[in-house]
Amino acid sequence: MDDAPLAIRIILAAILIVGGIIMVWIASAAASGRIGRNSSAGIRIPETLASDAAWSAGHVRARALSVTGGVLTIIGGIACLFPLGSTGLGCVVLAVVVAVLIVMMMAARVARVAARAADTERPS
Repeated sequence: MDDAPLAIRIILAAILIVGGIIMVWIASAAASGRIGRNSSAGIRIPETLASDAAWSAGHVRARALSVTGGVLTIIGGIACLFPLGSTGLGCVVLAVVVAVLIVMMMAARVARVAARAADTERPS
């Protein structure tokens, strides 16, 4: 087996681990209210951006899925440190990207439903 160069494995691992940690922090911060509506971080879809109540409700409901996406990213980063060949390393990265994309799409859907419900419950 031809191992992927150590430097490449370390760089990929660092990117994924740091990215996963940031994802977990953002998910927790947005759900707890430390991050309010903004144009940079969180689940920024029209439904969650409609109001503060929608933002909060969407992030509270999607927190578990969002944290799961971050944890999957961290696990993928750790897996990059294993002595894999270039093909194996590529497969790990691809699998992480696909898994996280699916989980985050699910989080956005949950957030959309919760945000819409929160906006319909608001008094006019």
